[in-house]
Amino acid sequence: ATFWERSLSVKYLSAGYLSSLNYSKTLSEIPNAVLLSSVLTTSYIEQVKLHKESHDAFSIYTARTLNFIIKAGFLFQILMLTFAPVIIILVYRRGKFDNNAVITALTIFNILTISFLPKLIMSYLNRTMYILGEYRRLLRGVIMKFFVQMGIMVSLIGVFKHAIPAAIAISFLFISILFYYYVGRSIKLPHPGKFI
Repeated sequence: ATFWERSLSVKYLSAGYLSSLNYSKTLSEIPNAVLLSSVLTTSYIEQVKLHKESHDAFSIYTARTLNFIIKAGFLFQILMLTFAPVIIILVYRRGKFDNNAVITALTIFNILTISFLPKLIMSYLNRTMYILGEYRRLLRGVIMKFFVQMGIMVSLIGVFKHAIPAAIAISFLFISILFYYYVGRSIKLPHPGKFI
């Protein structure tokens, strides 16, 4: 997917677009890394322990933790969208960049921020699938995500300037829903309407 992002950016978009994309991706992944390293690592250890002891306790804990991750992730996502201009201007303005570069980075950052919560959910459900031994479905989901992302990028790059970050956001949304469906077949999760 990264290969396609870079190739299409260089071929179809302006010279500075790829650097704005890389910069925005890095910035948007920092809060995700903070939550992944704390909440998800702790919950993974507890999930492994409960999975060995009781399927019902594992199911209840997984659903409750997913509910917490959705609420906390949504709050983080709203905060990131609200403070996006401040984040981009304070950090991005350190180099020699013009206003167009800053606006492009801000737009990309906002699009990628929409994928923050789906990426968080995907990571949590991904780890849950490891515990459940759903390796084939996990691989199938990742391959499908790649094709969704690549398909959107290739088909929209000539029509929509920000097709690449949109494809990244949509592919994470797609895989989070797919993994929700996969995990929901093994354990009871929150109602799909509430999840969406």
